[in-house]
Amino acid sequence: AIERAGMRPYSNRWSTMLDGLLCSARISKRAFDEVKRRSAREAFKWNVSGDGGEALCDFALLLTPALYRTLSEWAVLLSREAEAVEAELVRRPLVRSVLGVPMRLQMALRSLGRVRGLRYSRFDFHPTARGDFVITEGNLDVAGGWNEAGGVTALFAEHVPSSVGLGDPAAVLAERLLRKLGPGRTVGIMHLTQ
Repeated sequence: AIERAGMRPYSNRWSTMLDGLLCSARISKRAFDEVKRRSAREAFKWNVSGDGGEALCDFALLLTPALYRTLSEWAVLLSREAEAVEAELVRRPLVRSVLGVPMRLQMALRSLGRVRGLRYSRFDFHPTARGDFVITEGNLDVAGGWNEAGGVTALFAEHVPSSVGLGDPAAVLAERLLRKLGPGRTVGIMHLTQ
């Protein structure tokens, strides 16, 4: 969620990057129980608790618009970089061998050179104690995070008056696939769970 009011600007220096990340007040136990219930039903977040603890917090993480734009720009750049690396691996078989890419993956990359597939990426940025962000994963094939990102965010936004949800990433993905493939086409997307 993006905070609407009371935002502090941050500089582009790494040491102050987390100034754009804020925690909302805790929501009530009743509201939190509702968020967890609805997260499973509406956002397909089936792992709301596990290993004796909660997988969700009872507060929202809020991003200033400036931090949101920065992380969004990084995600776009990382996606372009991943596509450039893939193209290089397709184009240069020797590089695949030098890097020790397994033979089955090398064969898949070789066939990819003949067939252009669709790509999408979802990067998970996590704050660190150093005051910056790290990427913990870049999911190129799992749809579950798209559902959770829009759905859980919208549920928390209902209980945090100073915030606004950022839309539905899964709907944007579906719209782009429709635009690229046309109506009536079949698309398979995996949804992996633990």
